[in-house]
Amino acid sequence: MAPLPLAKIGKEVIKTVSKPLAKRIKVECTRYDSTQRILVNLGQGANRITHRLEKWSDGEKVKYIPPLKKNEAIQDGADLLGEAIVFGVAIGAVVWEYDHSKDKAEAKEERRLREIEERDLRIVALEEAVAAQSERIDVLLHSSFVGGAARLDQWDLCSGNDGQTSNYMKSPRFHR
Repeated sequence: MAPLPLAKIGKEVIKTVSKPLAKRIKVECTRYDSTQRILVNLGQGANRITHRLEKWSDGEKVKYIPPLKKNEAIQDGADLLGEAIVFGVAIGAVVWEYDHSKDKAEAKEERRLREIEERDLRIVALEEAVAAQSERIDVLLHSSFVGGAARLDQWDLCSGNDGQTSNYMKSPRFHR
């Protein structure tokens, strides 16, 4: 069973909660004179931009844009503020998700590079072991022609990891 994507669920919860929060901020901003002035300016600016874009899209020149009434400008400014809050939360969620996925990708790449390095070290160790075995084989072949078993004792080639002579070395077949 796949784990729940808690980060994505949390992101969606935050985006969903931001809508009523934006609505509450809109209502609170319409109550005070200082914030009403800001909302009027936002509403009038949005009105000017909207009318200009409509006129330009129709191919007309913009001569005069009538200002909105104060209540309409406050409402438009509050709507713009609410949308900006929801948009800002959505952008923040996208940026967070991007950073989170980037961190996961970097960790995955780091893990992959570490595995490659470990594999390379194992290959080098195996190559050294093969070279040592090849050297031992060469010495064994050489000693079987040159001096027999007495030379093998000199090299101690058949000893195990604990330094003891292997069973092969003790076998009667070895001492002919």
